[in-house]
Amino acid sequence: MTRPFNQVIVLPKGYEGIVKIEYNQKDGQPKEWIGESLGMGGSRVIKVDRNGKAKTQFAYEDKYIPLIGTHSQVSLEGLKIYYENNLKEEIPQYTYNESAGTEDFQYEKLKNKNLPIAYTTAVNKQKNIVVVCKVNDYKNYFYTQNEIKKMEEQGIFIDSWSNILRDHYYK
Repeated sequence: MTRPFNQVIVLPKGYEGIVKIEYNQKDGQPKEWIGESLGMGGSRVIKVDRNGKAKTQFAYEDKYIPLIGTHSQVSLEGLKIYYENNLKEEIPQYTYNESAGTEDFQYEKLKNKNLPIAYTTAVNKQKNIVVVCKVNDYKNYFYTQNEIKKMEEQGIFIDSWSNILRDHYYK
């Protein structure tokens, strides 16, 4: 069991592209917390460099004790992403409800503005990969539904149709 936390990712001003966070790195940035009270309810802060990378001494944790309405999540609900020059306005995250086959209601409003959106992708205990890009640039980072369909017709099967990174971005 671990203490509950949220996670804040701080990007360089105007950064768009792949964001890769590596956990449990001895040479990573020291642990930094904001907004905690009595050792609980805080947010872990991870600052990303100009290349979209961050190494942190924080461990990837996915277990929690629900106290004071907080939750522990390295991705999705507990993750907030900001630009360093605007720590008051969160970069919106794309969400897709796979079981319902629906996109987050805010996505339709956001995509027409052509503003950066954070797309959560691969997560494991060593690293978390997020892509921050405008909707028009989505296809540069991810396979489209048509591409996935063609791959499946060729016998190449992918688990999900949402946010499948193109192979060369996993390196």
